[in-house]
Amino acid sequence: MQILNDALSAQTLHHAYCIVGDTHAHNELVRQVAARFPNAERHERAYDTLGIDESRALAQLAHLRSQGVQVFLVRAETLTREAQNALLKLFEEPPRATHFFLSMAQSASLLPTLRSRMWEVVLHESGAGAEGGADAEIDAAAFLRATHHERLTLLEPTLQAKDKAQAALWLNALEAHLVTHARTDARTRSALSHILAVRRVLNQQGASVKILLESVALTIPAHR
Repeated sequence: MQILNDALSAQTLHHAYCIVGDTHAHNELVRQVAARFPNAERHERAYDTLGIDESRALAQLAHLRSQGVQVFLVRAETLTREAQNALLKLFEEPPRATHFFLSMAQSASLLPTLRSRMWEVVLHESGAGAEGGADAEIDAAAFLRATHHERLTLLEPTLQAKDKAQAALWLNALEAHLVTHARTDARTRSALSHILAVRRVLNQQGASVKILLESVALTIPAHR
């Protein structure tokens, strides 16, 4: 984890980091931050989905400190769009002597505006994972151009697997492609809103991967 050590040893520590890695990488992050800031006030949080209420609570907590250094260590599998906008406001005007570490398995779903205000450190990305990310981006573009029938065919491996984590990665890739490549119009905003709604339900117990992803295939307009 030399790259993490180098980032934390920077002469001027950044106010916000996006740490991309697995659970082991996150545990190493916690260990190194504890060693670097033994006297800091540390706040550790973990979420399946970081929502607007959680982001607002973190922002409120960040502004309560009156002196000394405080460090936030947050592990999140996904972040809602509203939560990201709330964090964006926090990172635009961060409290003094406050350092925020957001740890994720992958960062493709983050809004470009939020990513631009964070120092991204990739700690672990296997060859398979890196290839999967590239393929997901290509599939996202093909998915948006495809007919309803073609979309269901593209989704078939994910539907058969019934894997919520795999479904979440697909949604992240689709959202990232829309944010990065699509025009900012009513059609794109509607698509992003639907993806957000599906992601929220996906994390609920008993949620059907098949029904949710099929709704994405049938609801989002074609982007040609």
